[in-house]
Amino acid sequence: MREAVLATPALDPRFRAHFRLAQANARDAAFICRLRSDPDLNQHLNSSSAEVEDQLRWLQAYKLREAQGREFYFVIVFDGADIGVVRMYDLRLDQDPTSFAWGSWIIPPPRPVGLVTFTALMIYEIGFDALGFQQAHFEVRKDNVGVVGFHLRAGAIQVGEDQESFHYVYPPQAYRRLRAASADRYAQLRGA
Repeated sequence: MREAVLATPALDPRFRAHFRLAQANARDAAFICRLRSDPDLNQHLNSSSAEVEDQLRWLQAYKLREAQGREFYFVIVFDGADIGVVRMYDLRLDQDPTSFAWGSWIIPPPRPVGLVTFTALMIYEIGFDALGFQQAHFEVRKDNVGVVGFHLRAGAIQVGEDQESFHYVYPPQAYRRLRAASADRYAQLRGA
């Protein structure tokens, strides 16, 4: 599975100068820690330590999960600069339909136009096209109104809720519609 992620066009080195997802590693610890410890950016995420050493230990443990194909953590790179992070996890290969979760999504403002949509498209490209999952699943905190709206506009289907979060599934058909609707801008951003 890890090899499929590494081979996906979403990680193609031709796009390093403009937009790509890069697999997170130890050298990203300070950057990730800075994003996750910013109270304006992490108010809708699970809390994490503000200590770089703690983040480094987490990343080292994560790399073992990545090597087993259980989880993938990406740094979002735009015009050669690290600009955000996003994660794939809870890969459900033994259920029908197969499913993956994604989140821990942080892109601080100012966000380049289209980057939010293109990041989601890249995650779906990896999940559906490279890894062959049959759906995505995720939850969004109810008070994260902007992200709730984004996912609904993108075609997410609400399947439940708890006191804190809405729960969604996302079918590959919705990804293909979003990709088609964004095709012109997506091709320009990817350098195609």
